[in-house]
Amino acid sequence: MVTEHHLPFGHTPSYVTTSGWVVHTIQAPFKKDKDGNPTLGTRNGILLATRKNAFAILEIIHHHSDLYQTATWTLSTGEFITMIHITGVYLSPDNKVPTSEIKDLYTTLNKNFDTPSPLSPQDLHCHRYHILTGDFNSWVGMEQEEHLANHLGFPHVPIRTGDPHPRRQDRVPSSASTTTHARARGRLLLDFLNHHTLIIANDRFLPSPNNFTYENQKNYPPFSSHLPTTMYDTTVDYFIVSKIITPDSTECTTHFNSWHSLPPIHPIIAEIPGQRYPVRTDHNLISISLLLLSHPPLNSSDLSNEQRPVRQAYHSWKLKYGNIQTSLKEDLDLNASSIHL
Repeated sequence: MVTEHHLPFGHTPSYVTTSGWVVHTIQAPFKKDKDGNPTLGTRNGILLATRKNAFAILEIIHHHSDLYQTATWTLSTGEFITMIHITGVYLSPDNKVPTSEIKDLYTTLNKNFDTPSPLSPQDLHCHRYHILTGDFNSWVGMEQEEHLANHLGFPHVPIRTGDPHPRRQDRVPSSASTTTHARARGRLLLDFLNHHTLIIANDRFLPSPNNFTYENQKNYPPFSSHLPTTMYDTTVDYFIVSKIITPDSTECTTHFNSWHSLPPIHPIIAEIPGQRYPVRTDHNLISISLLLLSHPPLNSSDLSNEQRPVRQAYHSWKLKYGNIQTSLKEDLDLNASSIHL
């Protein structure tokens, strides 16, 4: 998922298609100048990139203004058995976005959130996932999600480390305020998480010390369990998931200083006359890893018993596998022999 893509078009370019990808692009309206006229050039927006022909994708746009964009893409009938919803969010850092509009934005996202199916001894994995991600331009500091204060037992939810800087802790916004600082936005974001018991995955599902990502990050001392998502040492980009899918969440990490290695967008005229510098993003890449049930290859002769919970062992799509057909026949023969008329 990419925020602030600045693409001047909404289609998938041919060179992207050739590389095996397709982009689903939401474009923001052109911003207006001081006279209220639309400016020309690139526009903000959000996009989702997926492998070509990997999923059937349904797109729903929730917000489409120059200051914020949100949309949900539903991925189905693909490699994974589960249905996956991905909601992309971009909220401008402009303090002039009223608190009331941000609250309305979160109300819409709450209404459109699809709660994951709960886990049980018969269902060891969720059958649908909903992931929210993007640039929220909000500071939540080290504040923990309020609903976790009453959380006991399964699933175990690790403590989120968070940003310890005292100036970046959340703050309750004034109801009379017409502007919303990043600290106040952080409080609104934390309040939003309570309705569906959502959690921020950043700084919570850390890579193992044996993981390459962890080793790579240690090259940029001082290494800590909290890593900023921007070059300014702030955290404004988040992955947000339901606490229900905690057992399926294996890792969420910021790729420290990855903004250095991202390709330039276009050259600009620098302050020094005659000198040109490439423009790069000022955000780091962030990633999340989940355990998802997947269909086996169609040419596979076997199907692992781990692919589905026991009660779903004989779904019709699985009967093309020889071992499943044999197992079903044996069970039917056994059950038939025990029936006395």
